[in-house]
Amino acid sequence: MNPLFIAAVLAFNVALCEWLARHTVCRHLGAALLVILLTAIQANLGLIPTASNMPPLYDAVFASLTPLSIFLLLLEVNLRELKEAGVLGVDAPT
Repeated sequence: MNPLFIAAVLAFNVALCEWLARHTVCRHLGAALLVILLTAIQANLGLIPTASNMPPLYDAVFASLTPLSIFLLLLEVNLRELKEAGVLGVDAPT
């Protein structure tokens, strides 16, 4: 299968799921989960290759783009609130 086609499908999935997560009732699921679900459905239907017959493009995606995406998602996290939630959630004095 053409790597350019696979890359285009994956990029379309990300764009579509980002739009769905912002403008529809799917916002409760989040864009990341929607991308995983949509891509899994497409792979099971045979539209894109599965991980069992993985093209070299998937290696590049998993090696560089996935960690970068996770890092960019974490930039939106308010670390102060996360710290306070952790402190209050564990052995909080009563």
